[in-house]
Amino acid sequence: MKVGDLVKINRHMLGIPMGSYGIIIKTKRAEIGNKAWIHRVQLIGSRRANAIIPILSRDLEVVA
Repeated sequence: MKVGDLVKINRHMLGIPMGSYGIIIKTKRAEIGNKAWIHRVQLIGSRRANAIIPILSRDLEVVA
């Protein structure tokens, strides 16, 4: 996954339903256990202003 990818969230989170879509705006390696990646995702169509959430790559699916 890279910056600019359209992704689908495959995990239910508080206030964010599973199946929501977003765009990756920043990516970095997790500090604990260097195998995981953390992505900052800008949600599409969210009612929250500037809805940017951190989420692990295992909870995302690349759409386009």
